[in-house]
Amino acid sequence: MEITEWQRKVLGYLAGKGEVRLSQAAQELGAGEAGLKDLLTRLKEKGLVESTPRRTWRLTGQGLLLLKEVPLKPSSFPAHPAWPTLLALLPTPEYRALLRLTLAVAYLRQRAPQLGPMPWLGAYGPPGTGKSTVGEVALALVGGRFFDVRAMTPGEALGRREQVKGGVWEVRPPLTLEGPLTILDELGEAPSELQRALFALVNDRPTVVLEGQELPHRAAIYATWNPEAREVPLPEGAKRRGLLLSTEPYARTLHKAFLREGVGERLRAFLEDYPSPWVDLAALPSPEADGMDLGPLREALYRLLTPRGKGEVPLGALKPLSVAYKALFFPENEGAMVEAAYDMALLLASRPGLLLPGWERTLQGLRGGLPLEEPTPQEGGKGYRARLEEAGRRRRLEATLNRLLRELQRFRTLTREEEAARAELAGRVEVLREELTKEASSVPLEALEEDGQALVREMEELMRSIAHRLGEVSDRLLEVARALMAQAQDAYNLAQRLRSLAYKDPEAGMMILKEKGLVRQVAALPVPKDTEENFMRVAQGVVGTVLALAGKGQGWGLLLGALVGNNPKPSYLWEYRKGDGWGRVEDLPRFLWWMAQNLEVWARSYSQRAEELRKWARNQI
Repeated sequence: MEITEWQRKVLGYLAGKGEVRLSQAAQELGAGEAGLKDLLTRLKEKGLVESTPRRTWRLTGQGLLLLKEVPLKPSSFPAHPAWPTLLALLPTPEYRALLRLTLAVAYLRQRAPQLGPMPWLGAYGPPGTGKSTVGEVALALVGGRFFDVRAMTPGEALGRREQVKGGVWEVRPPLTLEGPLTILDELGEAPSELQRALFALVNDRPTVVLEGQELPHRAAIYATWNPEAREVPLPEGAKRRGLLLSTEPYARTLHKAFLREGVGERLRAFLEDYPSPWVDLAALPSPEADGMDLGPLREALYRLLTPRGKGEVPLGALKPLSVAYKALFFPENEGAMVEAAYDMALLLASRPGLLLPGWERTLQGLRGGLPLEEPTPQEGGKGYRARLEEAGRRRRLEATLNRLLRELQRFRTLTREEEAARAELAGRVEVLREELTKEASSVPLEALEEDGQALVREMEELMRSIAHRLGEVSDRLLEVARALMAQAQDAYNLAQRLRSLAYKDPEAGMMILKEKGLVRQVAALPVPKDTEENFMRVAQGVVGTVLALAGKGQGWGLLLGALVGNNPKPSYLWEYRKGDGWGRVEDLPRFLWWMAQNLEVWARSYSQRAEELRKWARNQI
């Protein structure tokens, strides 16, 4: 896009100011407000500047790229003028190789997942060696997401099941699969169940199966961890599907660069000058693998591997990586293939026992006249290696003690003896921890490890004892809660039964309460005598006798009715428990209704007490 010198001057002014009002800009640029507003409006139509709701103007990302003479849509990283400077800021060839490989896998995940295996990337080693910084650089170049796994949940890592239209359950694809890049920082600090969930992402296929559902995997995975604090138990075959860099052999060089010289801060400040992402991978065309014959190169690389290396190196990824290198970094076929193989070898060389000596000379010969970067000399010497190993042992023991102490502190209900034992163990751990952190301790490391293991056994035994006791208490509380819930259910069922009988058959309801011991039956009410009824019975008897003597059959029936009569069912007096004595029931239906209400109140009270006991039981541990 062509712009005039005046337009470039205005863009440079906005780049320096950040955000400015039209009147201030016109005054400082020595231009009229009307003409400057017309110019800014035309630049806004081109997407180079934008206006804000505060009536100010500022430069856009495209405007900044144009001002720095960066193509608006670079089709490769060398097309970006800042690419050589960025590579020069990285302190070692191994980190430059790791960056290129990460970008290549991100490109393959987005545009060519069908080409073949796409390895995951990882960097592990001591803290302060820039592992996360390289991931942040790659993130700024192509975009993606940075995850601190210490704050993640398995649902965030692998998605959640949700019910869609039609009642079908599907897995919502997690953000970790979207890409182009997913950074999993401090993988070793994640809980074990989250580590197992994240290992589902560590594969070289274009899809991943979660909850039985196949989902597209469009993110390059870049993980970091510190094995000195806590080793990451990688699943079987994970190393064979990945390209990993160990920073331990270069620790002194990297510590000097990142801790003393501030390379990390310089990289972040440099990246802030350019909008992210540098290259839109989704907008690039899909690459083609035509014309690439990797047979001789793959065979040469295979011969450079040790027997162990042949089982841990993803050689199948060489072809898709070469295709990506040609599209992103090196336009020629041969150069892309050898550079991809050499970058893979730089990472493999950081892990002892994978490559045969002299591998760099062999690959240099394949590159021809164009030189390859010399690998960083590995730091070593027996003393240095021994110090590294001893530091790792000290930190692992300290991390184990800290973890067990945190688990002991989470117990809330302890006896006096248990509190005293926990306090004693905490004091001993503190003394041992101080000794472990001393740079020149007079106590041999083996003695410290022996004391630490003894402390570990005592803490684990105390935790088992506390957990057993609290488990028994919890079981008793749950048993009482179940009994209360059963009583609440019985009271509720009785209340519903009494409501149904209150006006339908109150005597039956009172009999139910009598069986429960809630009421008693004291005496039958006397049947009232009716004079008129007695006279009618005598008259009926006389008429029946006369008809019977006359030989009429209905006379016997009248005579029998007069003798038997209508005997009404006797009624009873009822009393209910009232304090220390008994109270008279005056109205059976109303009494039954009142009793049903009281029973429902009791049922709710028992249910609440049972739920409180359940919560108390759960909070015991």
